[in-house]
Amino acid sequence: MRMEILERLSEKFAEDFDAMNLTNVAWACAVLAYRPSGSILNRVGANMITKAQASLKSVADGGSDRASPSVQALTNSLWAFATLQHPMAPELAGVVAKATPRLMDQFDARLAGVGGAFNTQTVANQLWAYASIQHHPGNELMDAFAALVTQHVEDFNSQELSNAMWSYAALSHFPGDDFMRVVEIEMAKRVGSFTTQGATNNIVSVAHFQHSDVAARAGLHSFMSALDHELSLNQVKHYSAKGLALSIWGVSVLGGFSSKFYRRLWEHCAEPSSDRSTLIPGLDRNGNFVRMLYQSHLLMKAVAPRLAESMPAPDWLHTVGKDAWHKQVSDTRPSSFQANFARHLTGMKVPHRQELVTEDRNLSLDVALDDYRIAFECDGPWHFSVNAGVGSLGSVPLSRNLVRDTLMNASGWHVITVPWDDWTTHRDRGKGKEWIARSSNKFGVCDLSASDLTDAPK
Repeated sequence: MRMEILERLSEKFAEDFDAMNLTNVAWACAVLAYRPSGSILNRVGANMITKAQASLKSVADGGSDRASPSVQALTNSLWAFATLQHPMAPELAGVVAKATPRLMDQFDARLAGVGGAFNTQTVANQLWAYASIQHHPGNELMDAFAALVTQHVEDFNSQELSNAMWSYAALSHFPGDDFMRVVEIEMAKRVGSFTTQGATNNIVSVAHFQHSDVAARAGLHSFMSALDHELSLNQVKHYSAKGLALSIWGVSVLGGFSSKFYRRLWEHCAEPSSDRSTLIPGLDRNGNFVRMLYQSHLLMKAVAPRLAESMPAPDWLHTVGKDAWHKQVSDTRPSSFQANFARHLTGMKVPHRQELVTEDRNLSLDVALDDYRIAFECDGPWHFSVNAGVGSLGSVPLSRNLVRDTLMNASGWHVITVPWDDWTTHRDRGKGKEWIARSSNKFGVCDLSASDLTDAPK
């Protein structure tokens, strides 16, 4: 009853509220998980958007931005709408993303806990909001926030640090090697200070990106070493079934097969007296976590076969887990990218098959040359970070590529990655067949240079 009265009063005076009043209404609803029955949130969202847009227009026209809502007000509103999954959240996110860059000079890491300040919490909450509604705010803002985290990493509390790392992974925006290094080292220093969910998010998020240089691997070494700390090991018994599955997958991707932490995760997952052993397949309606565990098992067999033999595992892994994995492998369809690539092979008169499922049913190859054990993997944009200009091909390959390639190599296949941007460039220049011949010949198992290399249709 009290909330309904407050809701009616808020609706009555909504037009008279300033930006912070509006923000507080939305924030209170989100914190209390209260979804108003009336139009108050729509009015709050519309008013915030109008105020922010008016300020942006004023600045564009050479006027003042003194009437602009503060970064904190904008961020808290966005956080609230994202938390409630309100339909206006994407529109509000777009406005906040435009307004924030010109206010970056107001950031002060020393103002933690100060109401209305642009501080570390503001950065973490805004990142989290974008990620939770899958709205990428643009490279400029994401890179600016990454620079702030890198420079002020010690000022972010553990939850803020975890949320920031998770957000970059959720949006597949590579924050840079410096960010990865300092954040991983800082997380290692704070072992035991994260909640079990935070610790799980850290592992999965760090595993999302490949670590390509010496500095990045140094940060990863610190992060992985900290997992074997007693504080970290003692937390495992409090992990949920979902947390166990996600953490096992993350550590597998990071190659931590010999760590105490990894074994402890599997032990708790396999413990017959633990509800978690049966809860994973029981609660996993879509089979996602079951498949993650089975892929982790396959990866461990490929990289550390001796450890795989002695690693405890739940009884259902080789039945339910195996079946779920095989079902996913067999349920695939060639993409238009694969079909286009395959047409070039046809023009070269090279025998091949699309979506070839291996004999053990553990892998599906995009385009396979059976005679040479060569697998072409046609990697679209979703296989790479979304931000261009940070890798040799314009974007950083995600760890999912490395996992796939490792499993294929272990099965005796030579893997050739076909990045969508590199392929498109060569194809459009009429050099697609030459690209295929050059890439195939590097393994020394076949020579396609004598094939018909004239232009193939796009």
